[in-house]
Amino acid sequence: MSTSVENQLITVGEATVPILEYQGKRFVTFAMVDRVHQRPGGTAKRNFHENRNRFVDGEDFIKATRDEFRTDLWESFGFSKFAPSGILLSQSGYLMLVKSFTDDLAWKVQRELVNRYFQTVPTSAAHQVYLMAKAVWEQEERVRQLERTNSEQQRQLDAIARRQDDMDG
Repeated sequence: MSTSVENQLITVGEATVPILEYQGKRFVTFAMVDRVHQRPGGTAKRNFHENRNRFVDGEDFIKATRDEFRTDLWESFGFSKFAPSGILLSQSGYLMLVKSFTDDLAWKVQRELVNRYFQTVPTSAAHQVYLMAKAVWEQEERVRQLERTNSEQQRQLDAIARRQDDMDG
């Protein structure tokens, strides 16, 4: 699994958003769509849910879990730190979602997102190796964090068991 936010930001219309790559593909969040289209917060999410039956899971969108991202990244995409999962829109999902946006800004933003955001530039072999190494390091760091959490939880369970033994005995 490859989850990354490139260190670069891209300006679309009058908004600046991070480039979000997940499993080797670029995605946008509802919050990003609202921001670049200058719509009230929640507009993209509402439109998605009103037309949910028209979107194909795995093709137009994916449901990512909070555990797949660092907490700071999760929140920077507009997801609540308490949300267990969030919707990521692919290029086709984004285009289907904004079909109803027909103002001049919408046309400009759609063109910019398709031509500049979703179109990835081929990278050199060295850069691909770097990105893979970075993804491996991030995954190893996540495993280390989970191991630390697991160890702490085990210590707490052991302490509870000792207290229970003391109370029973």
